[in-house]
Amino acid sequence: MEVRRILLTGFDAFGGLSENISWQVAEYLGNTSSVVDLGPRESGSGQPLHRSICIEWVAQRLSVDEAGSRAVAEMIGNGALDGFSAIIHLGLARHAKVPRIESQGINLNRFREADNSGRISNGKIVVNGPDLIPCSVDSEYVLQDGLSTGLEVSHDAGGYVCNETLYRTLYALDTDVDRRVPCTFIHLPPSEEMDFKAQLNLVKRVSAIVVQPPHIEVAGALFRNGNQWMASRRSSGLHEGLWEFPGGKLEPGESVLDALIRECDEELGWSIRPIQLFERVDHVYSHASVELEFWICAYEGDNPPALRSHTEHRWVAKEDLGKLDWLEADIPLIKRIQSLD
Repeated sequence: MEVRRILLTGFDAFGGLSENISWQVAEYLGNTSSVVDLGPRESGSGQPLHRSICIEWVAQRLSVDEAGSRAVAEMIGNGALDGFSAIIHLGLARHAKVPRIESQGINLNRFREADNSGRISNGKIVVNGPDLIPCSVDSEYVLQDGLSTGLEVSHDAGGYVCNETLYRTLYALDTDVDRRVPCTFIHLPPSEEMDFKAQLNLVKRVSAIVVQPPHIEVAGALFRNGNQWMASRRSSGLHEGLWEFPGGKLEPGESVLDALIRECDEELGWSIRPIQLFERVDHVYSHASVELEFWICAYEGDNPPALRSHTEHRWVAKEDLGKLDWLEADIPLIKRIQSLD
């Protein structure tokens, strides 16, 4: 089983405290590895594909001062994180009842007390840097994998060293296009609010989620008229302007056939009948892995397909399909169609 390495950081104690739960958790997991079982995946949920995955944690202790806030950003700049699958920063939220996962770093220090070096900082963290940088891990994506009741999303990591560390890390990742490492920040509540073992289990589960992209299940409809097949050109989104076969993502708990019928009604305004499974395709994009099922379908009525999610629908001879600019995941299907007698 492939091992995914995670840099797991925690902070020194600060503000008169004798310990910091963030470093206690990071230190406990540091230099250990474990197979984390995420349990079954719900159809159409967008949850990660690999439900049992081996994680190795490398712990890094951060000082509660400017040097600590810069440490991981400097590691990124020096190439010291090559081979790591993710970065998870842990911090203490002294007054929290439940853990919080941060959605972004904010380019602003708002210190209400001095850090451990005696520094008071109020103002921009990076001059001319963007005001906000989203975490490279979608917090909502993490929550949908069995964590929606035990983890809250936060849009403000505070104006102290935690936020400063997160912002500097995200800024370094954005600046270095060759190191697009998933990064998130979890604020842990004090141990009296959440049992230490429960905090460990939370960090383990988040680890198994963030090292892999969302897994999307897609139902695709193939409409054939003799030697011609219907292709549709996307009107918006990440793949705007590219050609695809109609269809879309499964909703939670939805079957492929139900998704086909719903998507063709929503996208094309057609009532359709799935006839036969034609091909299954697995493809990995930089942002997601996709699992596609393509079905030969028949449609009822004489109305042309509606232009709701596409700018154009076109009937294309199979030998000409390769002339269009297709979504990457659909290309293996084009080759299969062209191999037909």
